[in-house]
Amino acid sequence: MRLPAVYAAIASATLSLALFVSPAYAQDAQAQDKMMKALDFGELKGAADELEYTLADEGVDEDGDYYLELQSDSGLMFYLYGAGCSEDDAAKDCLGLNMIASFTLNDEADAHEVMDSISYAFMKIYRSGDDIKASRYLIFDGGITRENMKENVSVFVQIADSIWEQLAGLEVLAD
Repeated sequence: MRLPAVYAAIASATLSLALFVSPAYAQDAQAQDKMMKALDFGELKGAADELEYTLADEGVDEDGDYYLELQSDSGLMFYLYGAGCSEDDAAKDCLGLNMIASFTLNDEADAHEVMDSISYAFMKIYRSGDDIKASRYLIFDGGITRENMKENVSVFVQIADSIWEQLAGLEVLAD
């Protein structure tokens, strides 16, 4: 007659497991609700404000890309561009975010030497005219949380600040 005791133990274990797992499923459902499938510049501006960046400018560039120009507390100026935006509403429905910081070199600087001194796997470093640019692209395919977007922007700015300090130490930046 131990069989009913075994059933009771199984039922108790099943109930305990269900009570333990249910909140996890509820959290997953809540997280899915907070996933951003596309970049919303209102959300981006809110995240930038929370990170205490100063909004210097916003608008649409000559290519039709919506952007924010921001300044970090260190004084670094950087841009956040919408990428893959719908033509109907470029400010709200973008499939990616392009983060760019630009550093203008002085006349004596050897751009190739400077570029060889900068190496970050997290971002692309390239030359554009007299400038060295650091960029990072964040894709929204499949969705991204607002906190993850905010963290990506924060890390980008921290690394761009580091590049800025490194270039200033080499005395290759234009005044």
